[in-house]
Amino acid sequence: MPYTLSMGLLWFAVALVLGVVVGAALRSVTARRQLASARSGSTDRDELDRLRSRVNELESALAAARAETKAAEEAAEETAAAAPAAAPAPSAATGPGTGDPAIVRDDLTVIEGLGPGVRDLCHGIGILTWADLADTETSLLRTMLDDAGARFQVHDPTTWQEQARLLADGRWDEFRALAASIRSTPPSGRTP
Repeated sequence: MPYTLSMGLLWFAVALVLGVVVGAALRSVTARRQLASARSGSTDRDELDRLRSRVNELESALAAARAETKAAEEAAEETAAAAPAAAPAPSAATGPGTGDPAIVRDDLTVIEGLGPGVRDLCHGIGILTWADLADTETSLLRTMLDDAGARFQVHDPTTWQEQARLLADGRWDEFRALAASIRSTPPSGRTP
């Protein structure tokens, strides 16, 4: 057994040395071929020159585009400075003519029956804006609430889409009227 083991180790060492020698020879031959190809390869130089000219063209086009943008910005500033001050347009951030506290754009908690916890659930499934909520099916909202547990199953999402559409479209008076009617209507089929 010791003889077999020593012979196995000897053959392993011979194979290792032979592998290193053959690998070094192949590496040397490959390196020489690559070096010879690089020295004689004029097509690589042509390709490099072509790429350099293309980079120069793109840089000049970028510089021209930046100059045009700067000129347009300066012209817009001059026009804005010369134009008379206009009355500010009603913004979606303050619910015009309401007397209500400011409404933050795309704040889902503005919708009647939708609180911070449900807002976080909506954000979790990709509903981030009033428009997103308006385009979401009630069945998906109901499934979201059911999956969130008993705490959220008491919510009724049937009017959320309509409220969100009114908010997204900036129809504040209609939204306030709908929210008031929802607040005054007793819940049906829901537990408090």
